[in-house]
Amino acid sequence: MRQENRFILLIFIFAAIVMLTGLGINFVMLGGSKSAELALAIAFNSVAAAVLALALYCAWIIHRLYSGGKCGRLSLSLTLKLAGALFPVLIYMAQILKVGRDDVRRVLIRLNNEYVYSGSYKLEGRDIMLLTPHCIQNSSCTIKITGNVDNCKRCGLCRVAEFLTLKDKYGINVFVATGGTLARKIIKENRPKAIIAVACERDLTSGIQEVSGIPVLGVYNERPCGPCFNTSVNISKIEEAVLFFMGGN
Repeated sequence: MRQENRFILLIFIFAAIVMLTGLGINFVMLGGSKSAELALAIAFNSVAAAVLALALYCAWIIHRLYSGGKCGRLSLSLTLKLAGALFPVLIYMAQILKVGRDDVRRVLIRLNNEYVYSGSYKLEGRDIMLLTPHCIQNSSCTIKITGNVDNCKRCGLCRVAEFLTLKDKYGINVFVATGGTLARKIIKENRPKAIIAVACERDLTSGIQEVSGIPVLGVYNERPCGPCFNTSVNISKIEEAVLFFMGGN
């Protein structure tokens, strides 16, 4: 089953749980004749109907997106907010049902990226931040680059040298962070107008949800040696994101 179908399946299971819960509550509340209980039942039914409608709308937009259909910026914005609100519940359900949690995360990242790409930007390179994890640095390297990426000797053993090439070419800011706390500190201190984040699915989803008011494009890292060790990334995807934020195609 494809990742978007797993995400949609979880939404439908969530909707079924809401419906069954609603039926149970209605059975209890409407079993009596008190007007207060009737009013509560009506209120609950209204909320449950709204939640169901929004969840199904979210599933429909995701299906349309992955089927190659066009989705408007407003639809993507609403779906991203809905998926973000449901995300903790869907991750918990995925864990219980043994559905790949990274599949759920990839859908949220895809929604975020599609929403950002639906916008229009014309930024200077200095306003764009490339933020990457420290595991991108080769494990045998003894040079500290988390404080200053320019310390890199550009030996070519990892992708950091290519990040610096992009920095030289477009004037973007490049930072390497050891974790979420440092990443948040870097963003707060430098106040970029756009961020290109390289990380695993888990870190990308948490970062995208934590950053508000700044467009973030997420790029998955590649893990040929396993997680958090000598990771890599597709440089062409990063350059594509840089050009997009600078107003290119």
